[in-house]
Amino acid sequence: MTRKISLCVAAAAAAVLVLSGCSRIVFSSEVAYAARWWNSLNGDQMVAALYGDSATGGQEVDARRMYADLDDVTKAKVDQAAAKINGHRGYRTVGTWWESLNCQEMNIAAGYGNQHDPMSPYCAHYPGSGHMKILGMDELMHVNKVGLALLGEGATRTLRANVEAWWNSLNGPQMVAALYGDMATMAQSDAAMKMYMHLDSATQMKVRMAADAINGYYSYSSVGEWWESLNCTLMRIAAGDGNTHDPMSPYCAHYPGSGHMKILDDDALYHVNMVGMELLGRDDLGMYPSEG
Repeated sequence: MTRKISLCVAAAAAAVLVLSGCSRIVFSSEVAYAARWWNSLNGDQMVAALYGDSATGGQEVDARRMYADLDDVTKAKVDQAAAKINGHRGYRTVGTWWESLNCQEMNIAAGYGNQHDPMSPYCAHYPGSGHMKILGMDELMHVNKVGLALLGEGATRTLRANVEAWWNSLNGPQMVAALYGDMATMAQSDAAMKMYMHLDSATQMKVRMAADAINGYYSYSSVGEWWESLNCTLMRIAAGDGNTHDPMSPYCAHYPGSGHMKILDDDALYHVNMVGMELLGRDDLGMYPSEG
């Protein structure tokens, strides 16, 4: 069953049929990805995603409803917003989806507003993207929540990052050091020194964020290419050597073939190769430097 709404729409949703130019759109009775995304927002975020801070009283009332309870006009606007934030493009990871958005779309997706606002905490990049302005912890948790809802079953947070395998390749002290350096409380140490499946939810979240930070988000052609994408702090996190910049660390060194002076020693290289293959989901080191 479909419902016809006279609207001029620039972006077409997945289940939209244009009948006469831009004057008439046919929407399916429910756009699944739009419904999942919309229902992951709270009332204030719903209003902000559609209207920013300019909603009328009637628009606010109409927007603060679960997707199935929306009136036809508001539901059409939600479908358009969900298409605008690329919900229909089949991304399989939150990171790649988020990086496909511009600032305005990031705000809409998070329910923070509907305008370009570079001061917004959501106008920031996903960990591992290589950009300077990165989502904060609270914002990242929210982006992961709405992103996973929008993208649906099978979506993950990171690209090719086998978070569990990376974590389980570390020993107990390395697990603690990767998250807390030498500043862990006894409770934090006890909580961290466990295989991934046995971690509490708060510690698991920290592990996932650490895996994102060390560029598990990207797909690399080799362990060497991945290692050379990291700075000193991230090298230490990846190896479970600490979580701060320390140029004296044996892991704050470059991969053989990189052309740098300070190269990983044999023991450090063995460990880096092990954790790198686990993080990247590889069964070999790959070619580094790559031919050509």
